[in-house]
Amino acid sequence: MLDAIEKVKVIIKATLSNQGDIWIAEAGQSDFTAGLIKAVQLDLPEINISQRIHVVQHSDWNEKAMI
Repeated sequence: MLDAIEKVKVIIKATLSNQGDIWIAEAGQSDFTAGLIKAVQLDLPEINISQRIHVVQHSDWNEKAMI
């Protein structure tokens, strides 16, 4: 999973650096999304994650799992 996080993080960082926002459609377990967001936050602490990264959950169960 760490390889996948690193690969997607490169794309996300480029988008955020170009003033874009990120939208993630979460349809399964939230481990990947949580790890990805934490990795981006470590690399770009100046980015307001809650305003620039938007996670759309598939179900209430997923929303509770990320908390």
